[in-house]
Formats: sequence, C-alpha cells, structure tokens
Amino acid sequence: MKLLPLAIALGSLGLPASLLAIDTATTKVVSGNPPLQSNVSQGESGETKGMGWRWTVSGGRRDLGQIFEVKSAFEARDLALRVEAGVDAQEFERPFRLSFFEVPEGITPRGEPMAVLEGTVPPKGQAPRKGSWVVISFDPIAFKPGRYAFLLEFLNEGTDGQAITLAVGDPASSVYPGLLRTPEEGYKKGFPLCFILSSGQKTAAAAPAPVEHRTLVVDQKAGQPFASIAAAVKEARPGDTIQIAKGSGPYREVLHISQSGLPDAPIIFDGNGEVITGFAPLEGFRETDGQTMCALPTPFPCVLTYQGERLVQDAATGQFTKWARLSDDGKSLILLPETKSSGWEVSMRDYVVQILNVSHHVYRNIRASGSLNDGFNLHGTGTDLVFENIEGFQNLDEGFSAHDQIVCRIDGGQFWENDNGIGNVARSSMEATNIRCHSNLGWGLWLRECSADLKNVRAWDNGAAQICFDINSQTACADVQFTDPNRSSRPWISYKETRQMATQPAYVKVGSATITGEIPASVSAEHITSR
Repeated sequence: MKLLPLAIALGSLGLPASLLAIDTATTKVVSGNPPLQSNVSQGESGETKGMGWRWTVSGGRRDLGQIFEVKSAFEARDLALRVEAGVDAQEFERPFRLSFFEVPEGITPRGEPMAVLEGTVPPKGQAPRKGSWVVISFDPIAFKPGRYAFLLEFLNEGTDGQAITLAVGDPASSVYPGLLRTPEEGYKKGFPLCFILSSGQKTAAAAPAPVEHRTLVVDQKAGQPFASIAAAVKEARPGDTIQIAKGSGPYREVLHISQSGLPDAPIIFDGNGEVITGFAPLEGFRETDGQTMCALPTPFPCVLTYQGERLVQDAATGQFTKWARLSDDGKSLILLPETKSSGWEVSMRDYVVQILNVSHHVYRNIRASGSLNDGFNLHGTGTDLVFENIEGFQNLDEGFSAHDQIVCRIDGGQFWENDNGIGNVARSSMEATNIRCHSNLGWGLWLRECSADLKNVRAWDNGAAQICFDINSQTACADVQFTDPNRSSRPWISYKETRQMATQPAYVKVGSATITGEIPASVSAEHITSR
C-alpha cells in the first residue's frame, strides 16, 4: 500500500485534494466464463461491437466504467470484464487504475472513491482475446446495499493500437448504464459493460457427476429429435455427440459450440458428410433491356456459385471466366446468354464453423462452405481440438484457419475453391495429416508466425504459391508434395492476403521460416492427383 496526494493520484477526476490509500491489483486473462461467484453481474454482449478502453496518441483518452447496485452486503475480491476485441500481449503492458465510488443518484461519482487500485494490463505473456475475460483481483472491499460505480483508466498515453475493446450489452435491457468519460466532455452515459463483481471463486462441487454419453440427432427435415444444429448445441454437454442425420442437409446456419468438453469427455460433432453452409439461394432475377440480372444482396467480393461451381474473376480482365459478368458498379450480376437464372447461390454468413475459446472438441465428417470468412474459423485460446475427415470449400477467406493460442489436429482434410486453402497465423499450433489443398485462388497452404507438423500433404493448381512458409513459421514436414504450374502470371483475382501479389514460385520459404524433416518436393500433376 502507498499513500499519494489525491491531487496527484486522482487529479483527473476533479476531486478535492487529500490523502488516499492506493492498493495493488493483479490481473489475469481467462478463456471462457471465469469460475467466480456472481455477486453482481451484467449479462450477455449485444449487437454493438464493444467499447474501446483507451488512451492512445490518435484515439485520445476514454475511460470506461459502470453503475451497479448491491442488494446484499458482501466483500468483493475480483472484477471480471469480458473482452470483445483483443490485442497482442507482446505489444504492451499498460498501467491502469480501478476506482470504486458510491453513486446514490445520477451517473457522476461525487466525493472521494471508496477504494482505488492500480495494476498492469494485460499481464505479461497473456493476451486478452475476443471472448476471453480480464480478471482484476484485489484485497477485499466491503460493499453494503446501495448504488455504486467503478471506473477504469489508463495512467499514461500509449501508441496506436494499445486499446482494449470491452464487451457491452443492450442499453434497453440493462437496469443501469455504463460510464464513459473523456477529458473534453467529462462523464456521459455509455453502453453497459459485461462484468462480474465477485466475492471469489465458486466453491468446488463435492464430486463430479458421472458423464452421460448421449447422441443428439439433428434432422431438419423430420423436425426431430432436434430441428437445427443450434437447438442441439444448446443441450450438449461434455461427453455428448451431436450427429446430423444422413441426407438431411444442407444446413444454412452457424455451428458454434461455446462450451468446452473435458479431457476424457470431449464434445463430438459428427456431420455425417452433410454440408453446413453460409450460402443462400440468389433470387430476384429480372429482365432489363434484354438482359437477365440480379442485384447482389451482399457487397462484392462475395462467393457466387452456379450449379455448384464457383465463379472466379480472370486476373487480366477482372470479369468472371464464364456464365455471368458483374455490372459496372459491381452491385449486380448479369447473366450471359444461355445461362439459367436457377441454381445460383451467394455467401451470406460471416461464419460456418466457428471455434472460439473452447477446448476438447472433435469435429468429424463436416463439409463447410459459403462463409464470408473462413469455413473453419478458430480463434482465442483452445487445446485438444480435433478435426477428422473435413472439407472446407468455396469460402471467401480460408477453408481452415487457426489463430491466436489454438492447438489443433486435422486427420483428413480437403480445402478447395477458397481464397487460401489452409492459412494459420499468430502462435497457433497444428498437426495435419492426409491433407489436400487445390484450386484455391491464392495459396494452397500458408503458415505465418505459427507452428505445424505436416504429414502426407498435397497442394496443386492454386493461384499463388502452392505452399508458403511465411515469417517466423516453424514446420516439421514428412511427405509434403506440390506441383509447379509454371505460370508467368496469376490466373485469378484473389481477395485477401494475396490480392496484390504478382505471380509466385510454387514453393515459398522466407528467411525467418524454419523447416525440419523432409523438404517439400515438387512432383508432376499426374503423380499428385492420382494419390
């Protein structure tokens, strides 16, 4: 504990000068819901994309807080805040202050705070990622029944990007507003923060109940036992298998299981070979000046398919290679003569298979298509994530992409007609066996600042490099093969990481990438596609 003049310690609050005790807080980042008693809390994040807690050169200063009510007296030891958009832990460790006030009415704290704590966020080596929680722990603070507020502020100015976006809820469904304070405007109402103020960790259960291994069958055509993936996911527990009924697809919804399994009781999802897709039928064709055309319901670039085949843009002309062309403003699809107006689909969903801050899942026999992002999108912190016999195709970004602190394994995967087949980044770790990456607009397989163990991998007929080991990637290779299309220019336009690249060698390894085992080998097209 240290004593500072209040004019120095809280001069930015405009409070009268005195002496104030400032205690030390510790911080940690946890994935999933923190195991805390919920003495005072506020709910689920809404549609708003969070609020930035910041003090940066270009963004200026914005302190965030929350009004809350205590109905029963307790001693608080932890404040947990849900993260909406994370940052790289290596970028900064920033000192902050957390203050608690009594606020009998209104939103402006009056008088001296009842407690002030200082700490550093994020803690060294821990990255606050989307969906994770920052937990601030401190010596007990006594709260009587009443109305209070907490306020978070950084203690100095940082560089651009050094902000944390906190999850917020819907003001209409929250009893008390959030607080927003800037040097220019002082205190204002803000979006309500998603938080938990807690007396400590939940007490452990006397003994875990035995795991019941159930099979939850999804059949949207029969309407039972479960009519949608989402309905089955809501009921799933560790040890359960969610299984799609054969022949009941395609499923036009997102597969997102937010609960982790257990090491000896994973949650299993068996797609039974059915398609889970972000595609929707493209409808609304009309005849205009002798042409059949349709306004695109989502901005281009998006993924368009005709009778199951993806439309690609010629790199030289910018137009589709067959069946249709884009209007000059890029907002409508104009059919070429003899092309039918039926059989068209357009990508409409941001996610198809979304994995976020979970562990101990198995995904098998799934075909994922039509995402405006990745077919299989893995973010946050997660381990023991297993994928067996999967297919990611016709997605606007990667067919499969692992980010952040994800540890995953693929045994059997095909990735085609995406922007990139597989694209892993940012400290993720992957074991991949029996992989086929072909006919993607950009890279077949791309690794950057991550690690991978590759066995029996084939890459061919991709628009940029067939295999790209990018900056700081670490890869162990065994039986990795690719073809060299020997192109003098890119055949197709791509839309993501390779969009501005000229033609590349079939195999790329940058200087900071490391490889152990066998160097990937170039083979003939006949050899690679026959195996």
